[in-house]
Amino acid sequence: EVLGVAGDMERGMGLMQGLHLGDLRVGAGTFPSELFMAEALARLALPESSARIKLVQDEAPGIIARLRRREIDVGIADPNWLEQTTDIRAEPLSTYKGVLVVRAGHPLLNIRDIQLEQVITYPLISTASSATRLAQMARQAKPANRKLMSRLEHWGPTITVESVTMMKRIVAMSDGVTLLSRSLIKDEVKRGVLAILPVAVPWMSVSFAVLHLAHRTLSPLGEAFIAAIRKADAALYAEEVRLSRK
Repeated sequence: EVLGVAGDMERGMGLMQGLHLGDLRVGAGTFPSELFMAEALARLALPESSARIKLVQDEAPGIIARLRRREIDVGIADPNWLEQTTDIRAEPLSTYKGVLVVRAGHPLLNIRDIQLEQVITYPLISTASSATRLAQMARQAKPANRKLMSRLEHWGPTITVESVTMMKRIVAMSDGVTLLSRSLIKDEVKRGVLAILPVAVPWMSVSFAVLHLAHRTLSPLGEAFIAAIRKADAALYAEEVRLSRK
């Protein structure tokens, strides 16, 4: 920790002298990478720019660990994984509601008044951290059906992948179920490849935040990246609201 603080001081002096202005290492999980990271980074791909930005993909616990090891400068992750601490600052972004996604023609679509109990009998296709987060959401929601809550806590991925594209392709060719936001599946739904199950799960949502070390000075490029993330997040959230109403 002492060496880390010393390194931060040296880096801060370099920023004051105009050094390290063109290097930025950012970390993001599977879902923020697919949701708005490309749009944010595109805003920084400017002509004649000397900026060098490296994106590291990892799940939220890994992003937090990488920040503390000074391997990345900024992380985008679910802040629910961040314990009470003073060394990392979390600047909130939007909260996105998840929907249950299946292939067109899935057996569940033939059932009237589908219940969540019926959905969780099918295999889940999702990320490695989804089981833990799903259990957390279920406990926080405190469903009246204790048996359902217990089953939800054990509804872990049958197939674990860290790619939204892979999730959608596997679900499209199987009876598996996945959890995604509306914006990530709008094209497949429009083409009739995927469908959203009409099951109300208002507690099934995920929040994101910009994470960075509280006592470490951000470079101008880092500040520009955070501004770009906020714009991309706001635009995406507006799209999510539009799709939800539609």
